[in-house]
Amino acid sequence: MGKSAPAAPDPVQTINQQTASNRETAISQAGLNMVNQNTPQGSLSYNQIGTWSDGTPRFEATQALSSAGQQLQTTNEGTAQNLAGLANEQSGRLGSLLNAPIDFGQQKDYLEGLTSGALDKRWNTLGQQNETDLINRGIRPGSSQYDNLKNQFMVSQSDAYNSANVANYNTALQSQMALRQAPINEILALSGQSQVQSPQFSSTPQTSVAGTDVGGIVQNGYNNQMAQYNSQQKGLGGLFDAGLGLAKLWP
Repeated sequence: MGKSAPAAPDPVQTINQQTASNRETAISQAGLNMVNQNTPQGSLSYNQIGTWSDGTPRFEATQALSSAGQQLQTTNEGTAQNLAGLANEQSGRLGSLLNAPIDFGQQKDYLEGLTSGALDKRWNTLGQQNETDLINRGIRPGSSQYDNLKNQFMVSQSDAYNSANVANYNTALQSQMALRQAPINEILALSGQSQVQSPQFSSTPQTSVAGTDVGGIVQNGYNNQMAQYNSQQKGLGGLFDAGLGLAKLWP
């Protein structure tokens, strides 16, 4: 009798073998990718810190600054701490600064005093010149033409004083607003500079080599065994048929 047909591969065993192969491939690839680095600014090293529950190696990445870089880092951290402390101290003044009323009346009065003195001299001169011009043109006081021209002159003079007063008002207001905002902006700037910076981490190396196709290898081996078995069975069938033919010829 011929041999029995080869048994089909156990799928559970094949899956376990494939999983184990993939795991070993991943571990090997990770080990190849995790290359320690050294630069003038610092270093990056990988160290195994144990294993996961399934026995897979567990690693950590450690970054270290150079001696000069570490000194600068310590200095920067000290500076940031000083700024944070100063910002915390000065922030206590924000309430009083914001609640204080804006008083620009004294500065406005001072500016108007300067402007009025200059405008008085100018318009006194212009008034005398205007009066002389009217007389030279034969326009006498009491006439309607004289009154109209004098009114126009006075309107121009009033507009000039009003424009100057508005400009003084805006200048005094902007000046006091700037004085009020300066310490507030300084405190806010200190608060922004003292913010904690998020640490920067190196990217984790990724495996890229495909695992061994254990399932395919097992299946191909089984297919080869079946092909060989079928070939043997075909050969035995031919011999059996030949024997029957000889038996029929035997008297």
